[in-house]
Amino acid sequence: MKKNSFFKPSNLILFIILLIICIMWLFPLYYILMSALRTDDSFRSLTFDEAFGFMLFPKDATLETFKAVWADNTRAPVGQWFMNSLIVAAASTILEVLVASMAAFGYSRLDFPGRKVIFGFLMFTMMIPGVVNLIPQYKIVSMLGLKNNLLALILPGLAGVGNIFLIRQFFYSIPKDYDEAAKIDGASSLRVFYQILLPQLVPVLVVVGLNTFLGSWNDLLWPIIIIEDTSKRTLTAGLSAINGVYDRNYASKMAATVISVIPVVIIFLVAQNFLLQGISLSSGLKD
Repeated sequence: MKKNSFFKPSNLILFIILLIICIMWLFPLYYILMSALRTDDSFRSLTFDEAFGFMLFPKDATLETFKAVWADNTRAPVGQWFMNSLIVAAASTILEVLVASMAAFGYSRLDFPGRKVIFGFLMFTMMIPGVVNLIPQYKIVSMLGLKNNLLALILPGLAGVGNIFLIRQFFYSIPKDYDEAAKIDGASSLRVFYQILLPQLVPVLVVVGLNTFLGSWNDLLWPIIIIEDTSKRTLTAGLSAINGVYDRNYASKMAATVISVIPVVIIFLVAQNFLLQGISLSSGLKD
């Protein structure tokens, strides 16, 4: 009988190292969750030693802190921030998938003068740090009258070059025979895209959609710059200013943080396989 390779010394050492790294990553998250299950009063009454005593699971665990934070519509309207983030992330995802897929279709399937030059220039822009664009982007958004508007969080991020490249590479894995057969039957390029090719792009579109949603949900710098009205902030931008609101109410801060993480965790658990596919979708495909 073959011995179980797991019990080899090298595998055991690797397992222990990975387990330690996993605990190091998960412990802060666990601390936040356990802290959020307490009230502000009980949290402040803890001494240093008691804080580590309650870490396994607080005896007085309650959801009252979550309810209080969610219901606060004056000092820190977490519920409104949550809805703003959801609107911005959902709209950004839908529009990004549509615009990026149509752009990728043009660069991979349509012949027009300067196609490779234009696409090469787009690829070059990926080398420019995003912070370089903040000032001109702010000026443009202000000139359009979109400052302090949720549209300012949606429109500037559309048609990401990385997403266009990813979808374009996936297009090259689909034989052009489909296009030619459809055009022989009288289909236009737009019809070929929507009815023939788009259904075959579902795997890569899911990856692009998930990455866009997560990126939009976690965005911090741009919402802080362009949104001044407290009620129009996204959840991430709102949490950045929550210290002055709750001061020493650490349980409330932790509860607000947990609320901000919930959608991201759910999406990752549901679609983690699609996210992992994004690593290999663009590899091995011919240009």
